Amino acid sequence: MNCPHHIELYNRRPWSYRELPQRYASTTKVYRDEQSGELAGLSRVRSITQDDAHVFCRKSQVKEEILKIWDIIEEFYKAVGFSLAIRLSLHDPNHPEKYLGSPKIWKEAESELRVLVKEKKIKVIEAIGEAAFYGPKIDFLAKDSLGREWQVATIQLDMNLPERFDLTCVNEKGKPERIAIRRFSSVARACSS
Repeated sequence: MNCPHHIELYNRRPWSYRELPQRYASTTKVYRDEQSGELAGLSRVRSITQDDAHVFCRKSQVKEEILKIWDIIEEFYKAVGFSLAIRLSLHDPNHPEKYLGSPKIWKEAESELRVLVKEKKIKVIEAIGEAAFYGPKIDFLAKDSLGREWQVATIQLDMNLPERFDLTCVNEKGKPERIAIRRFSSVARACSS
């Protein structure tokens, strides 16, 4: 949604490691032209509000930044009565053509998320082939009144777009250091007829 916009905001000038993380967020209204009979409660609506945020950080800051947003997600959805299941969405190594980047980058990003989820000591479902084309993600799933499961929020770890767009910070030694992007997205659905 807002990835290119936020990347350009970050890329507008050089950043020192002391200035990271840099956080950008947008709340965007999205409209759909659903056909008659296609509307269904919270799952198929005419308009939604999408929260889309990107954190540009050093690789050493990824864990802390993900845990901060994880806490916000849990607090928000608990307050409105949702019990969340967690899915770790990974790339499919049998179909590398569907994904950006090298196997090395994917292994690093997926390992980072696996370690984080393991430290949280929660039950997680691993889903091969469910990653975004640019990075693995932690999906937060909730059930509706009919027992159907829906993704309500996601935290994505992107190490590919920083590579493609040459996103760096200046590290302690005065040298460019590749950063990572932690993306958060949540959908607040609004029913309309």
